[in-house]
Amino acid sequence: MDVTIRAAVHADVSDFRDLRRLRELARLELDNFRGADALYGVEVLQLDPHYPATAQPTVTEIYLAQLDGITVGFLSIVEDAPQDRIAIVEIFVEAEARAIGVGETLRTFSVDLARERRRRYVDAFALPGMRESKNFFEAGAFISRLITMRHQVEPDPN
Repeated sequence: MDVTIRAAVHADVSDFRDLRRLRELARLELDNFRGADALYGVEVLQLDPHYPATAQPTVTEIYLAQLDGITVGFLSIVEDAPQDRIAIVEIFVEAEARAIGVGETLRTFSVDLARERRRRYVDAFALPGMRESKNFFEAGAFISRLITMRHQVEPDPN
C-alpha cells in the first residue's frame, strides 16, 4: 500500500468531512494527556516562547494522508519565516494505519517541505506524557528542546 499525501482542498466537502472526523479522533486521544486544554482554541505557536507576541496571524496548511484513496491521517503546518522554520501544529493518523508508515510519511513530508522552502528547522509539539509522540519525532531525528512547566497560584483566601 502506498501512502499519498496531498493538500486538503477547502471547497471539497469530502476533505472537510474527513478532516473533521480525524480531528475529533485526535481530540479524544489528546484529552487523555495533561495540558491538552492549553491547545484548544489557542494558536499553538503562541505557546512557544520563541514566537513573537507581535507576530502576524499565520496561514495553516493542511495535508491529507491517504491509503487507496481513503483519508487515514492529516498534517497541519504553518511556515514561520522569522524563526526560519515550519511548525507542525497537528499531526494525526488513525490507530489502524500507524503501523504501516503513514505517520512517518507525514513527518518526512514536513521535512521535505521545509527543505524545498529553504527553512532550517521543523518544530513539533508534544504534551507531557505523550511518550509515543516524543519517540515518534525522535525516530525522525527531532530533538527535545523545551518543556514548559506551570504552577497554578491559588488566590489568597484572606
